[in-house]
Amino acid sequence: MTTHRTRFLDIAKLPFDIDLVSPAYSLGERSLSFKDIENYQATGDQLNIDFDRVAPIFGCSQFWATSQTPFELAFDSAKKTLSSGDVAAEEIDMVMLCGNAFVEKDEERLLRKTGHFIASLGCEKAMPVGASLQACATLISGIETATLMLNTYPDVNHILLVGVDISASDQERLTGFGLFSDAASSFVLSRTTKGMAQRPLKATNFIAAGEVMAEPDADKAAKQDVVTQLHTTLFNQFKQDASIIERVFSVNIFRPFFGFLMMKTGFNKPQFYTKNLTTKGHSWNSDIIINMCDYFDDDVQPRKGYFLLSSFTFGLGGAVIFEVR
Repeated sequence: MTTHRTRFLDIAKLPFDIDLVSPAYSLGERSLSFKDIENYQATGDQLNIDFDRVAPIFGCSQFWATSQTPFELAFDSAKKTLSSGDVAAEEIDMVMLCGNAFVEKDEERLLRKTGHFIASLGCEKAMPVGASLQACATLISGIETATLMLNTYPDVNHILLVGVDISASDQERLTGFGLFSDAASSFVLSRTTKGMAQRPLKATNFIAAGEVMAEPDADKAAKQDVVTQLHTTLFNQFKQDASIIERVFSVNIFRPFFGFLMMKTGFNKPQFYTKNLTTKGHSWNSDIIINMCDYFDDDVQPRKGYFLLSSFTFGLGGAVIFEVR
């Protein structure tokens, strides 16, 4: 077993609820096929992959590309969240930007862009904060951080989280079985009176294994162990098992492999939401919100119960249990 560290938060024991409010997302404005990527055949030959055969299975049939900047795409999603009417822009106390796309070498320029972004949304009293370095798991790291802030600062009641990822070029989108889309996602975490939340968070768990992060190609078993330990620890600490989860909203990349690893910890295939796999591709850390939104926007059952957000990459990952009442 690889050396790792986990952080578990039993949010259900807090004296208040943390409600996941108004999830939304925005995709790049252009919908393209993997065949539109100039080097897809050469990449397939190099990796011994027949993309025509595996694309529908691995979620790399289609991708979405944007000509917008990270802040522009993030604005589109955040505006949808704040336009829902659940939490007004002027009520937002913090805006948390999640993802590496926001990072710039010119710190003063980044500060101006962040200020313009917050002001344009109408969140003038909000303090900016950021989460990065966790790749596809960054948004869940943001959820964990926001939960701690809501529990620490009594004057913070509403935190807007925004995740965005944009590829530098189409050629960089195709990585093994992964085909990356440009996307942004957003939602608000709100402190709410106990028992009054519609989508209360119940627990989070985060795992990191430095040796796997440093050498992601060194040990396949170590990478797999991180995924299984993430979910095993979550349910052991939560004192439940995976059978309580109605649906799993997870990363779309390498879906069959990761699905198999999660089934080793007690999940069953019908629990995984995969209906949009061929049309949405892999949107980095926004996958979990895109999948959740698509599920609840569809006329599906069940619509109440416990659900799971789960994101992971080489050597680290995060998972969140939430309830829908």
